[in-house]
Amino acid sequence: MKDKMTNVRLAMVLETCTVTGAILGAYVALVFPLLFTELVLAFAILASALLMLKSPRSETVIIPKAEQILLSGEFFDSRKKAVIAYSPIRLKLGLLISLIAGVVSGIAGIGGGIIKVPIMNLLMKIPVKAAAATSNFMVGVTAAASIFVYISAGYVDLYAAVPTVLGIMVGAYIGTRMLVKVESITVKRILGAVLIFFGVVLLLKAGGFISW
Repeated sequence: MKDKMTNVRLAMVLETCTVTGAILGAYVALVFPLLFTELVLAFAILASALLMLKSPRSETVIIPKAEQILLSGEFFDSRKKAVIAYSPIRLKLGLLISLIAGVVSGIAGIGGGIIKVPIMNLLMKIPVKAAAATSNFMVGVTAAASIFVYISAGYVDLYAAVPTVLGIMVGAYIGTRMLVKVESITVKRILGAVLIFFGVVLLLKAGGFISW
């Protein structure tokens, strides 16, 4: 938000569907076995990774129009030394995908960013840096929407959550500073590689090949 990469207005619009999906996903996760959860997350991660790695090197940025100005945004790209202005397109499709991302978030216990970032970047034509920053803004709200379902069912282990949060906070800060400084194509490649790694790990775990 300090670097004005976060599109707050767009985040709040998409979050209406993501929160709904997260609550639905949490209830689904309580019904289906662990294997289902692992497979859903694995395929969602791998699909997102392929989208990011197959995306073009240069981004197509839609210049804001008068009727789209409410959800448009701009930020200063320190790598390009220029102000990047953009305007989201395919909002209805973005809302539908946000609902799906919320369901995956509720099932797998994630913020849904692995789906939202590629979709915002490739389908809604939001620069990947702005998409990642906006997704970061949405993650906490999305996760909080489903946590109460899990708390009421007794699945939340605070002794494991607290030390994990401390590590995540440090990593999130480092990642955010990197996002500001690196090129967009580098962000896509790093994200794609990391997602492939975790997607494969989850598939191996679901298949019983590894136990960690």
